Amino acid sequence: MGALILAALAIDYGDPVRMSRGLAVYGLAMVISAALFILGGGGSMRAPLGRQAVFVAIGGFICVVAGLIGMDPLWPYLVLALGIGIIPGLTAHRTASPPVFVARPDHLRERLGLFILIVLGDGFLLLVPALGAKGSVPNLGVFAMTFIISVSIWALYFEGTFPHSVSMVGMRWRLSLLAHLTLVFGMIATLDCLVLFTAREQDRLGEQHLTYFGGGIAVVLLSFAVLGFCARGRWAVVGIVQVVSGLAVATVAVWWLPSVVVPVYSAMIVAGLIVGANAAFAVWAIRRGPTHPIG
Repeated sequence: MGALILAALAIDYGDPVRMSRGLAVYGLAMVISAALFILGGGGSMRAPLGRQAVFVAIGGFICVVAGLIGMDPLWPYLVLALGIGIIPGLTAHRTASPPVFVARPDHLRERLGLFILIVLGDGFLLLVPALGAKGSVPNLGVFAMTFIISVSIWALYFEGTFPHSVSMVGMRWRLSLLAHLTLVFGMIATLDCLVLFTAREQDRLGEQHLTYFGGGIAVVLLSFAVLGFCARGRWAVVGIVQVVSGLAVATVAVWWLPSVVVPVYSAMIVAGLIVGANAAFAVWAIRRGPTHPIG
């Protein structure tokens, strides 16, 4: 955890030296994770977790070397390291149910839900100093929509995708973990925009701030569609609606928003309606019983 904190503190796109040091420290965190994998496998390199630890350690070594030498650009080495560390976990022991890295499904489910709560809470945490610097709430309407969208995302996850009534038996864990990763990316982008919109500092994102916001919303909806498929084991009406909504938002954000002038509040109202409607439909579908698959 200490290495991850140091890596996060080193992020500064205007200072290549700090970024290099941050990548090296992140590599150290990967090497430590590899050691934990080996311990989790009983100390045997022949155990499934032990074999995966080798790839994680290789990825960490790449980051350490690239960071210490100061290679430019750094991001290809980070992407390469992540790919090397993730791919074995997606391909090895595909027939194991649950996979070897899921010793306690209910425990993992709880921790993933906690991770989502932390990300949501971090968005509100960032909102406090942003508004504190202003001394007031510049736009009460946008402030209200920020809560509506955040609560809708919470409802989509905890009530419309992974409520207690959903069994983890047959869960597609590998795909689920990837979908959680993309969900977190989408949530971070969305929450960043919500904070800046509420504080009327959207110019920090450039002229295409609404495109960035729409892209985040689209990633969130598409990630929920995949997570629903992982939980149900099949595509259902809820998932199809989320895919259509996500693709529609992405299309509007990329092809239409850059060429028009749309007030932030109007964009947030539309986004709130889309995310809220998807949340309400997902919750309704879960509570009415098993959802019938399409086709």
